[in-house]
Amino acid sequence: MDTLKLGAEGPTRRTVSLDVTVPKRSAIIGTRGKILVPLALIAKARLRDVDTADRDGKSLPILGTEDNSSLARELLLNLVPAWILKERELNAECRTHIDKVVSANVRKSPELASFDLWMSKVSLRHGREQDADLSVFAALARQLSENFLLIVEVDQAILGTRTILKFSHDLDTPAVSGGAETAGFGLRIADFGFAASQHVEVQVPAGLAIESMYVVELDPAGEPVDYDFDIADVERTISHVALTPGSRFSTGELRVDVIPARRGIYWFAKVAVPAVFVLALLAWLEKLDILQIVAQDFDIPSQSVSLFLTGPAILLSWMARTPEHTLTGTLLSPLRYMFMISSVSLILMAAAAAIPLAPAAWEILWITAGVIQLSAFLWLIAFKLNFPIRNVFRFRRSVTAE
Repeated sequence: MDTLKLGAEGPTRRTVSLDVTVPKRSAIIGTRGKILVPLALIAKARLRDVDTADRDGKSLPILGTEDNSSLARELLLNLVPAWILKERELNAECRTHIDKVVSANVRKSPELASFDLWMSKVSLRHGREQDADLSVFAALARQLSENFLLIVEVDQAILGTRTILKFSHDLDTPAVSGGAETAGFGLRIADFGFAASQHVEVQVPAGLAIESMYVVELDPAGEPVDYDFDIADVERTISHVALTPGSRFSTGELRVDVIPARRGIYWFAKVAVPAVFVLALLAWLEKLDILQIVAQDFDIPSQSVSLFLTGPAILLSWMARTPEHTLTGTLLSPLRYMFMISSVSLILMAAAAAIPLAPAAWEILWITAGVIQLSAFLWLIAFKLNFPIRNVFRFRRSVTAE
């Protein structure tokens, strides 16, 4: 079970629960009374706030980078086809490439490109294009060039016994892309083929809801071979998909489409922004003598009118703050800007109602207040129609995905 939780303050948290049985014949001996168990492939980056646990909730020791790299090399060397090992020159070249791909620290590194070129030349030269052993070796080498093999030490008592192992670590918040009301983010699942059955669950922060979620299995060549999806019938913050990988070397791509929660800030925006627009429109109609709303004996400037307008402006400016999770703040940023514009409109109207300005300045102030509130109202309509106005005006914030 692979759980991605974006519901807490701070970084995104990934938690993986593994239902495993380690065969006695496959035991890799670690320190005294311990065995080594690979848990996952994680995209090469600095691991942050890693927690591990066995079935009893006890923390498990994690191997360091040097030990992990050494074991990754041994694993690849054990998979090298025998016909490569027999030829001294090929053997030496192979070991050199293994050292380079394991030490590579970026995706699509030059070391991987060099390895792929060497593999292509070797397979063609020796007529081994269809060699199954060579394909397995190459596929694992590619995975280890871009991903870190997370290995833990577990008590030998679990050998041959079904047990649960867990680990979790922090990720950077994924980058949001897409339209206005509906937006989305994606993540790569490097170890998708590790499990016989892959379950993925995503939880988004309060203030958002999941509209749909898709997971696609990609074969070693990067081609889609299977998928599962979950489309929400009702508003919810958690979504779950499950898929059985067709290959040990499969990877996965996750796509989640999110929308603002209907009962949160979105509902308030749909009420507040049109209300301020109607107020500005009525003020315009009164000023142009199309409607008579204010009694003839009522004087403007007026301190009472100014206070009446300032109160909602303070409320809207308070609602424009962004104390939530980064993903929530990013997706709801257009609504925040609408609140800020509405606050400015109310403040300008309050100033026009309280300060005895010259006629020309008074007219300019009312026109400005009306025009900027009209822009907020039109923006709300565009947001509701899912027009990507956020991207047009470059209000989107960029954050790093896994």
